[in-house]
Amino acid sequence: MLIVTLLTVSILEFNYTTRVNIGFAAARYDRMRALYLARSGVNFAMALIAQDDNGYDSLDEDWALKDAPVPVSYGVCQLDISDESSKLNLNWPRNKGSLADETLEQLKRLLEDLGHGPESADLIADWIDEDSYTRKYGSEQDVKNASLDTVTELLMIKDLDQFVFQGDEDKQGLKDFVTIWSKGININTAGVEVLQCLSDKITEPLALDIIEYRQENPFEKSTDLLQVPGIDNILFQQIEQGLIVKSNFFKINSIGRVKDHQRTVEAVISRQTGTIKVKYYRILN
Repeated sequence: MLIVTLLTVSILEFNYTTRVNIGFAAARYDRMRALYLARSGVNFAMALIAQDDNGYDSLDEDWALKDAPVPVSYGVCQLDISDESSKLNLNWPRNKGSLADETLEQLKRLLEDLGHGPESADLIADWIDEDSYTRKYGSEQDVKNASLDTVTELLMIKDLDQFVFQGDEDKQGLKDFVTIWSKGININTAGVEVLQCLSDKITEPLALDIIEYRQENPFEKSTDLLQVPGIDNILFQQIEQGLIVKSNFFKINSIGRVKDHQRTVEAVISRQTGTIKVKYYRILN
């Protein structure tokens, strides 16, 4: 009887262990399939951008549409493609190793429009520039003195409040409005905040007018901006340097879901004369 009891206990324990191991194996398999879905989403996004061959990029094109999650046989894939040229590039243009004066002024206006003090711009400029000159609100202590490698590098700047970068429920942070990739601001895709930072003469109502105009008439060349009431020749000449209508850098966020498992891949790609190259690729989870 004792032998029978011991055998029964052993069998039950083996059965339980087997079921647990099978469960772990199934979870690993689903997690792997979720990652494959996310990676496939990036490949699909790259193909979508590659086939967009007209002379401008705007938010009414296929790559820019925010689609609902796409179901596949065993899971769901969700894509978000954004234009890096809709943001302010903190690495470009350069002026003898320093942040260009116009970019610094644009950064100050952007910070003010977001509800932050413009003083943080000096901290960022001192981190990036190659000289040892300390700006009024900046610091040359423990700085990089070189271009940013990632936008999140801003979190490494001493005395720069993380709130300025991350934002909160009341104020947006810089992270959604700055980039290191583009060379120029696409007036077809830039939001109100970035359009306003181009000049202190572009008020919020004027920025909204630009957006309203381009919804019906995407800008095919930068001079088309003159068709917007309120943009005169003087203002256009002040901001025309760096304005573009065709973008070359895009960020892809692809999420794959299988049952309770979710994997996310983030990538930045460049598009030059029809050639797509991956500049940045990271599995987030």
